[in-house]
Amino acid sequence: MSGVRKFISLFLGAALCCAVALFSACEDKGKSTLLRAPAAAQDFSYSESGQEDFAAITSRAESFAAAFAAAAYAADEKGENIAVSPVSVYMGLSLAAECADGETKEELLAALELSEEELRADFHYLYRSLSDAFDTGMVTVGNSVWVNEGTQVKDECLDTLAEKYFAYSYAADFETDNENANQAVRYFVKEQTHGLIDTEFRLPPETYFALINTLYLKDTWNLFGDDLARTDEALTFTAADGTTSLQRFLQGDYSVGAAYETDVFSSYYTATYRGYRLKFIVPKEGYTADDVFTAENIALVSGVSDYGGLDEESKTRFNTRCIFPEFHASYDGDVADILRQSFGVDALFDPDAADLSALIAPSVMDKGRAYCREVRHVTDLTVDRKGIEGAAVTVIPGAGASDPGDYTDVYRDFVVDRAFGFVLTDRYGTTLFSGVVRSV
Repeated sequence: MSGVRKFISLFLGAALCCAVALFSACEDKGKSTLLRAPAAAQDFSYSESGQEDFAAITSRAESFAAAFAAAAYAADEKGENIAVSPVSVYMGLSLAAECADGETKEELLAALELSEEELRADFHYLYRSLSDAFDTGMVTVGNSVWVNEGTQVKDECLDTLAEKYFAYSYAADFETDNENANQAVRYFVKEQTHGLIDTEFRLPPETYFALINTLYLKDTWNLFGDDLARTDEALTFTAADGTTSLQRFLQGDYSVGAAYETDVFSSYYTATYRGYRLKFIVPKEGYTADDVFTAENIALVSGVSDYGGLDEESKTRFNTRCIFPEFHASYDGDVADILRQSFGVDALFDPDAADLSALIAPSVMDKGRAYCREVRHVTDLTVDRKGIEGAAVTVIPGAGASDPGDYTDVYRDFVVDRAFGFVLTDRYGTTLFSGVVRSV
């Protein structure tokens, strides 16, 4: 009987991250050793958002986002509200591609729709564009690799992960002190996500290493963090199972624009103070969230930046606000099958075919070839009267400064009163979270 095979567990947590982990003294933080600190990431400038290389990697990330969100929803069997963070998975797979070689690397790069040269050269654009700090909140993103203490890894790979992917490297003794190693991972993720993700990942003693991506967003609806107003009267919300409930919805602010209409759904958005957009995908009568939350429709809504609020012929300006319920959505599951079936990533999960030799030489894999048993994805998203936490929104500033003198203003409400899909984008159009709310 051959020895127990070791494997890699890639935990791509769609959660949140601070650039530095600040460990408090009052909580068990396990045992780990810092091997590498990430390179300092420069602030992303607005002028860079117009560069061709930035547009290229974000377009690939958006292509992945639509397909991944639709596949994750289709595979979900729990029947609850769901939110995934495609960009977190995308960045986690980027780390895996850097650690891989041969067919494994080729499959990962194909899923990312990037060449090895493009990934190394342009990853920093995506990483830096997501990170932001402002008066009303923050968006932080981070990468890390955790290696088993005593396992000989390639310094060149750790150096590249630190320099090109802004990744921390830690060593922890998964093999002989598994409890403390796992506690270190758990505590690290909890700190990076401001307590939203507090999960036992249960990396086993056979672990060679784990790759972790974390993402965090918090923003308020307005500068001073005041609560959004509620509707005066309770409105009826129809859940995915047909049941109804009465509640007072939140009232967003008016913005210049009109609902985006298709034959099967309508879409409009509400924005946080910093401009992160929560875009709703509301099915029309006769259709359900299952019908409209498809890769094609997600990509369509994600790409809408101008909601066409001006009618030049009639000289009418439409002003629309969202009337929507508070909600919570989350996800905790293994997305390996999604990556296999929707993106052709097979070798990574095959103990006989996986090639992760860019990080660990096969000669030091003393108990079998390293492979990935799972890709675990964890999210937590809350939308309430204060704002959004655990969610990332892409905001592209709209053209709302036309001369008002020649236009007649029309005000409309966009009411989200039934089970709906949503896309949360940042200022540059990158989808950070996407999902479906079945009930509130």
